[in-house]
Amino acid sequence: MKIAHYKIDIVVGKVRTVPGIAAFLGQKGIALNEFVTVMDKQLFDYKEGTVIPVIVIVIGVVGSKDFKYMFKTKTPKTTALCAQLMNEKRKISYKWVYLLAKQKQKNKNMQQLPLWFLCKMLLGTIQTMAGVAEI
Repeated sequence: MKIAHYKIDIVVGKVRTVPGIAAFLGQKGIALNEFVTVMDKQLFDYKEGTVIPVIVIVIGVVGSKDFKYMFKTKTPKTTALCAQLMNEKRKISYKWVYLLAKQKQKNKNMQQLPLWFLCKMLLGTIQTMAGVAEI
């Protein structure tokens, strides 16, 4: 049985308009309408325009009766969330950094990291992006 993993970035609220998404899904045997419906349900709590990494897992061969596929969404990229915040307002609060760290801690590869470490990491990212960010 063949198993393949594909990583794609989608934009919340604009899944259909992502360049090449229809062709990519079609080659893998996945219907665009079904993909859009599933993504809309999974990403309803994110702000429109947020870029979300999605892992598409395809099991089996397209056209065979044992063909299956799954989608796994991750939390938005840290740089995308920071850029979005910086576009909305200049001053970044410690509360916002804490809430973002709580959100990032949901990622499977970050669950073991302590919250204080994630906050420190996010502050470093913010300061790198903005020169010296006002906090």
